[in-house]
Parts: sequence; structure tokens; C-alpha cells
Amino acid sequence: MDIAEVIRSPRIKMIFVDTELLEKSTKTFKQYSDRNLSFTDAVSIEIMKEFNIEKYFGFDSHFDGIVQQVSNGNKN
Repeated sequence: MDIAEVIRSPRIKMIFVDTELLEKSTKTFKQYSDRNLSFTDAVSIEIMKEFNIEKYFGFDSHFDGIVQQVSNGNKN
């Protein structure tokens, strides 16, 4: 299976950064400037809000208190 087949899968939703998402992400990026978020992180947060995604799996501690993680890197 190549990447073109994966992208066409009905299980994959392609999300493109339009003007509205860009503006919301910029606001989030500035709002959390003390958290060491990348702009990509801010876009991810806004996508989670837009699609009502409540949790994510990851190890990024700078997301703490912004979105809920399924895993915070602890092995407990």
C-alpha cells in the first residue's frame, strides 16, 4: 500500500489550514506563548476543538491543562 492509497482511505480525513483555522491557531499560539507550543501544536488544538476531539495520545507536557492526554509518558 502506498501513501496515495492511504490518503484515499475513508478512514482518513484530510484537514487543510484555511484562513479561519489560521486565525484561530494564531490566537491560540499567542494565548499560550508561555507554554512553548509550536504553531503546529496550536493548529492541532484548534482542529481538536473544531472536531470535538476530547483526548489525544501523546507525550508533550506543554499540552497539559490545554487538552486531555490519553498518555502523558508515564508507564503507570
